[in-house]
Amino acid sequence: MRGDLEEADRAIAQLMEAATRANTLFWKTYARFLKGKLLVERREFAAAAATLEDAFDTCRRTGWNASFPEFKGALALAFAGLNRLDEACVAMEDAIAGAGQREDGQEWYMPELLRIKGEVLLQQDAERNVPQAEDCYDQAAQMARQQRALFWELRVALSLARLRMTQRRCVEARRVLQPVYNRFTEGFEAAFRSITARLAATSR
Repeated sequence: MRGDLEEADRAIAQLMEAATRANTLFWKTYARFLKGKLLVERREFAAAAATLEDAFDTCRRTGWNASFPEFKGALALAFAGLNRLDEACVAMEDAIAGAGQREDGQEWYMPELLRIKGEVLLQQDAERNVPQAEDCYDQAAQMARQQRALFWELRVALSLARLRMTQRRCVEARRVLQPVYNRFTEGFEAAFRSITARLAATSR
């Protein structure tokens, strides 16, 4: 999440090694989910989709009733990266529905899922879907504020700022981003990495 992909790769390898040594299928599968998410961050979308789908298949084969909205969101991004946008939308809706479940949901992750949904909508149709994407960003920012989750707010602000930049509304982009960043009192390295990564993606 903070952009330290090399350290994440090492940690995932350690998890996989420990899970394999202990022969625990659950943790081996969880390591696969994390690896898939890492591959998305590296923009290796084909490998990410294959890894995540394999992990979800393991869950289904073993009868685990695990929705893992965080990783469904990663799968949606992988599909979107491959321009498989219909599948991305299905995965996104599954992720949001799963996050809202009371027993095994991940409501804390909902702001990020709504942000991802906005990104997928814009990739589907960059002009027609702007109002829907903006609505997703507004909901995500509101939920992040309710959770007092400043890092989620920053990621939402970055997505909205990037949209404004594509609309050649650069002054508004700064107005969106600056107030959120100014509220950070710690974690500047993580915030800076997130900003630079998102802005770099704009030029691709």
